[in-house]
Formats: sequence, C-alpha cells, structure tokens
Amino acid sequence: MNEAAATMETSAKSARRPKRKAPDHAGTVRRIREAGWIERTDGKRVRQSEQWQGRVMLDGTRHVVYGPTEGTAQTKLDQLKEDLRRGRHAKPDRRTVKQLLDEYITDGQARGLKPKTLFFYRQARDLYVGKELQRVKLHEMRPEHVRRWMNEQTGRGLSSTTVRNTRAVLNAAVEFAVRQEWIFRNVVELVKPPKRVRPNLRPPTPAEMGRLIAAAEAVEDRLAALWTLAAHAGCRPGELLALRWEDVDLDAGITTVQRNQSKVPGEALRFDSTKTDWVRRVRVGPDAVIALRQHRKAQLAERTLLGADYDDHGLEFALETGAPLLVRHAVTRFKQALGRAGLPLEIRFYDMRHGNATAMLLSGVQPKAAADRLGHTSVTLFNDTYSHMLDEIDADAAVKLQSVLGTRGRTSG
Repeated sequence: MNEAAATMETSAKSARRPKRKAPDHAGTVRRIREAGWIERTDGKRVRQSEQWQGRVMLDGTRHVVYGPTEGTAQTKLDQLKEDLRRGRHAKPDRRTVKQLLDEYITDGQARGLKPKTLFFYRQARDLYVGKELQRVKLHEMRPEHVRRWMNEQTGRGLSSTTVRNTRAVLNAAVEFAVRQEWIFRNVVELVKPPKRVRPNLRPPTPAEMGRLIAAAEAVEDRLAALWTLAAHAGCRPGELLALRWEDVDLDAGITTVQRNQSKVPGEALRFDSTKTDWVRRVRVGPDAVIALRQHRKAQLAERTLLGADYDDHGLEFALETGAPLLVRHAVTRFKQALGRAGLPLEIRFYDMRHGNATAMLLSGVQPKAAADRLGHTSVTLFNDTYSHMLDEIDADAAVKLQSVLGTRGRTSG
C-alpha cells in the first residue's frame, strides 16, 4: 500500500471513530448564545446571550450554575463539584432570613429555652432585624447584607449593645441553618460587630448605700431589709425577689441564690433558674442578718393579720398580702427610698449590685472572689465590667508601694 492510500485509510478510520466524551462528573462550561430570555433553574429571568452556563451530571441528575463570564461560571462549577463530592446537596434552600428566625425560635421553644430568652429572640426579630434583611434568601445572603444592616441600625441611633446583641441572635440562627445543612457557611461571622461602648456606671458609693438604708429604717420602710440585702449580697433584683425563707440560714448568715424572677409581657410570672444556671451561697454580715430577722418578724405579723386570706408563697420579699413582689414595683419603691435619702434618682435598683462590687474592691476583696459572689461566669467578665475601678485601685496600690519601696532622692545619714 502506497503512502497516499495509507493516509486515506487512516483518515477514514478517524472519521468513523466516535469522539471521546468527557465523564459526567467532569462538567462543562459553555456560552448560551440563543436569543431571547430564559427563566433559569434558580427562578431568575436573564438574557441567554449574556450568560455562561456550567453543567455537571451526577447519578443521572443534571446540576446547573450560571455566571456572567466564563471564569465566574467555571468557579461556581468547581465549587458545585466540591459540594457534590463532599455529599452536600447542591439545590439552594429557598428559606428567607425571616423564615429562618421563625424556625429558630420554634426550635428554641421545643428545646425548653427560658421564656425571657425567647422573648428577647422575638424582640430582635420584630424590632431590630430589618425587613430588607429578613426578605433575603439564605443561600443569597452575603457579608455585605449583614454589614449594611448593622450600619443602618447604628444610623438609627441604636446603641452598640443592642446591635451587638441582635447580631448575636442572627449569628446563632444562621449557625443553626448551617447545622441543618440548609446552607454551607455562616456569613454573619465574617462581619465584625460594632465596637462595644461601655456604659458609664453610676453605682452608689458605700456611704450612699449606708444613707439609703438608714433613711429607710428611720421611716420603717417595710422593704428596708431588701435594700440592706442588695447592698450586702450584690444579687440581681430578680434573684432577690425570688428568694424564699428556706433559702436563707440566718444563724450562719448564708443566702442560697438559685432562682430568678422572670416576667415576660403577656405571660404569667415565673421563677426560673438564675441567669447563669449557677446555684451560689453568699455569706452576709451581721447588719444584713439583723435586718432580715426584723423583716421576718414584721412579715409574720402581716400573715397573722390576714389569716386565711394571706397568699403565702414562702418568699422573703413579698407584698403585704404575701403575693410576689414584681421587680417593676420594687423599682418604684426604690426610687421613693432614694428620694427620702436625698440621693440622685438616676441610681437604679440594679446599681446596688454595682455598688456592692465597688465596695468589695475598695475593701480589698480579690476580683475572683468578688466575681464568684456576684455569680459572674468568669473573672474576665467581672474585670471588663469594673475595669475603671480596678484601674483606680491599681493606681492607689502604686502610690502605696512607692511610699514603702521608693529610694530615689534619699540621702544617707
């Protein structure tokens, strides 16, 4: 066979040989050149001529992505193949951020979260997560959505604490979606929260707390023991108003803090575990014990007066009828006590807790011991809250050390 004939035969065999097809899992990227408009698999209408399409087959199912350029489509296709390789479902979830928050709250109810926590979640959803962000679909949410939302909330005048707390709820909800495999990543954690702005605390000084208690005792305020215990124990208002007589050992001067009063608008009063679910035993001094003994005696007299009509809940601090004393009612009585003592009315009932912390630090109590008494989850949280006081104490310590150790300028005799 001559060379020309051999070449013709080879060409004929090549023409009959079928073209080798790329495996299904390799995928292809092509430009869509047809004219007109199409509705893509993700529901969007686009001009066909302006799109690149990436396709890959897996187990007989075609998965499709789109992009405005070949490179974009190839990147999306590569990510799609990686997701398929890891066993992830490539079909995007159609839930919106609003629907996610609804499901997250419902899941919280099923897990038995405290009503006050669920109320806070609903408040974040209804008041602070803007409607624009709530309409965004989960699979389309990007960091810029979160950043724009936070900037808008700050522009509305919301405090950094409110924005940070709302972001924390959103972050937890999106993390929940990741665990459910509705989406593959949490974009909220990619956006830093606004810088925390520490509030200017105005805790009453030890002298002011002493004036408050003295003025209350002078007029026989029936809640004088409450203000006294707040100053000596540093409990949260809800913890004080959840104390039962069985929680206190007057002989040893020890109060066991294990419950917290919780009142959510529209719901019944509850007594739940403390904020940190931590039972703690707080020892108080003789002044607090004497005040509690006197208060106990007065309460027994009220009970005797009402007889069977006394609504006994075993509470240390209650209304004259024995019914629970709500925090908001105690706040009103506290403002009246401040007025009688001639103290600034901007001092809050909660600030008695801060005043207790300040008094402990000034008296030399170590931060770790003070944090344990107050029920802080860590000494770091305590230090962050009272850093200004720690700085003052450190400066005072430096002066005292200088007086003991300082030698510069001294002359030998």
